[in-house]
Amino acid sequence: ADCISATRRQIVLAASAVALTSVLAARRGVASAQTAPAPGDASPATASRHYISFQAPINEATSSRLISTAGGLIQKGVDDIHLIVGTGGGSVAAALLIYAFLRSLPAKLTTYNLSTIQSAGEIIFLAGERRVCSQNAIFMFHPFKQTLTGNASLTLDDFRDRQTLLSMDLKRVDDIYRERTSLSAAQMEEFRRHAVYFDAVAARAAGIIHEIAPLNIPPPPNLGNIPDLVQKRP
Repeated sequence: ADCISATRRQIVLAASAVALTSVLAARRGVASAQTAPAPGDASPATASRHYISFQAPINEATSSRLISTAGGLIQKGVDDIHLIVGTGGGSVAAALLIYAFLRSLPAKLTTYNLSTIQSAGEIIFLAGERRVCSQNAIFMFHPFKQTLTGNASLTLDDFRDRQTLLSMDLKRVDDIYRERTSLSAAQMEEFRRHAVYFDAVAARAAGIIHEIAPLNIPPPPNLGNIPDLVQKRP
């Protein structure tokens, strides 16, 4: 997990609070969407469907942008969000924040893995109520670590505090795995020892995904990375 400074953390939390306020204010006015039942279906999209592409390391800057983007969509009345995730991982704390925010949205959320999702990226992916991957997609789980940055001097109590925080984050991640997948306790324990890879078939068997299917985005095809979006379709 990345260790971020107090100043940058305050920036992230402030942006998240603004987006969350926007979502809560918009929640009452968002109508239920009539969306295509299957993520791989190429049928025309509803007017409220938007695609977001998150192809980046997970840190305070990218998490803030994703949260702000998703919150902005809710303000506009979008109730069917499709999030394409491709990442090598990053901050566990930032991923947990994104997960909690996405799960709070008054919208249907579908997540996709078109290539590779690693480490903390699994947390974001599992926020999807419907989860899809391509035939050649890969999921990688591995032991989480805390990265120490800068030249700060740490006391023994500082190390104990960091150990406590990391242990709490690991418990929260395990809780998400248990709630959102059918991974066994033995599999989750294996993640703590070394990297474990799942292909599409293994991911479906473990409940990480619901479906193996190609992604078919109806026109217009102007898909952009965070914070750009596929435009709302008529």
